[in-house]
Order: sequence, then structure tokens, then C-alpha cells
Amino acid sequence: MLHSSFTHCIFWAFPFRSRYPLYLFCLARTKKDAAAINNIKKESYWGNARTQWSEAHTPTLTIPFYSRGKKDAIFAIFSEDIRVGEVSVNAENGYNEATFGLSFSKAGKRDYQKANKDTEIKAAKNGVYYLPKGTYTVKLGDATQTFSIE
Repeated sequence: MLHSSFTHCIFWAFPFRSRYPLYLFCLARTKKDAAAINNIKKESYWGNARTQWSEAHTPTLTIPFYSRGKKDAIFAIFSEDIRVGEVSVNAENGYNEATFGLSFSKAGKRDYQKANKDTEIKAAKNGVYYLPKGTYTVKLGDATQTFSIE
């Protein structure tokens, strides 16, 4: 069942048996409906590889947004007042998505540890420091949205 905010949907699938999934694309009634950032669940395997031959699992957060023209956009990610990371993207006119790797920047990790001395942050096996559970704010100019790592 589709959410009531979706009005136009296109369903498409291969006519024959296929291992590819069914594609579903919906257009939201408003830009706000389509531009929500989903929460994410913290997992113990972030930064770990399944086997020695595979690459490490790196979590990402998709930040959907609209742009009124081609421009560079820099999203800042905050934990309360502490800037823990940022994402830069070259936006096209219309709907865009920025991908944030859910990890600290060097300065963000340092500032976060100064403010939260009781929180221990360990590097994953791939050497990356991932954000701990909590609520975070994504800012682009005056626009803000929150997401949480549960």
C-alpha cells in the first residue's frame, strides 16, 4: 500500500522471469514529501568486511534535495552545535541526492570528543570513525532537517 502523499506511480518489471527486482517510482505530491531523510539503524558490522577478500561495509545516508539550477551545495552535519561532518555535491536543476558516509571528519571527531568526554569512539576495522547513536541535523543554508542513528 502506498503512502497517501504519493499520487503518480509507475510500476515496471521484466515480462519474463528475471533476477532483477520490480522497479517502483513514485512522484510525491509536494517537494517536502519526497525530501525526507530516513533514520538509520546503527550496526556493529559498519566498517567490517564479511571475508578477507571483500570490501568493508560502509553505511551511507541519502539526503534528497531540490535545486533551482546548477550549483555547488555543501551540507553540514551537526550533533547539537558540533559540526561532525560535511558533504559537498554538484547539484543539477531539479531533484538531487547527496550521499553522506556517516563518518566523522577529523575536526568533527576532535570537537565531538571534547564535548562528549564520556563517549568512547573506536575506529572500525577499515580505520573509519563512524557516528554514534544519536540525533543529527543536516543544514544547507537556512534549511535544516534531522535524522537519527538508532
